[in-house]
Amino acid sequence: MVKIFIIIALMVSPVLAFGSDIPKSLKLATTDWCPYACKNNTNRGIVVDYVEALLVTEGIVSEVEFFPWSRAIELVRRGEYHALLTAVPSEAPGMLFTSVPTLSYEVCYFTNRSSSWQYQGVESLKKVNLGVVQSYSYGEPLDSYIQYEVSVSNITVLNGDRAIDRLFNMIASQRIDVLVDDRFVVNWKVKNLKSLTGEEFALRNAGCMDSSPFYMAVNPELTWAQDFKVLMDRLYGDSRMRKNLLGEIINKYE
Repeated sequence: MVKIFIIIALMVSPVLAFGSDIPKSLKLATTDWCPYACKNNTNRGIVVDYVEALLVTEGIVSEVEFFPWSRAIELVRRGEYHALLTAVPSEAPGMLFTSVPTLSYEVCYFTNRSSSWQYQGVESLKKVNLGVVQSYSYGEPLDSYIQYEVSVSNITVLNGDRAIDRLFNMIASQRIDVLVDDRFVVNWKVKNLKSLTGEEFALRNAGCMDSSPFYMAVNPELTWAQDFKVLMDRLYGDSRMRKNLLGEIINKYE
């Protein structure tokens, strides 16, 4: 009787029994970072569409949930979700990152049209009121500047579901001088604000940092984490799929 029970358990619970098997349903955590990942939009975002399409080719479905970024990181770290959809190592140290990046992002500094300020290294940031999102990694040297200068009055750090929206409101009302985010994200937000309100909302690009890759980050304590990393590296590294599938998805958001 005991032998029969063990056989049945192995049949109905392959993930628990063998450990290395990737489950056919995954829970992925992310934050509202449209157009890469869009919480309240008909289209779910470039990366959401891309990853879901890749996983479907392997018979895997994914449930993507949106949280404030710091909470998303903590939920994956605690094992309540399997992986972060878009992340860089400095945001979630200790997690298992894919070797092949999902995409890349380009952090830029945006001001109101009336401003003449130009980004010329971290020293120039000391002359303006800067708005950033908690737990975001913007890349170096900005991350180190924020960590070192976070106690000073000219840095505003926001958290929560609508942190980016609140930063846009703050720069529009001139409560901050400079908003920092990915160029594609800001352009998307500006375009959609105009379509919603019918009013012109324009920001001035005051300089950008070098583009940086971002990845999927997996909870390393999952028994199948390494297998999943290998799988995603293979899928991300398929040049034909990347060119055809990703190109088609990006066209929806331009």
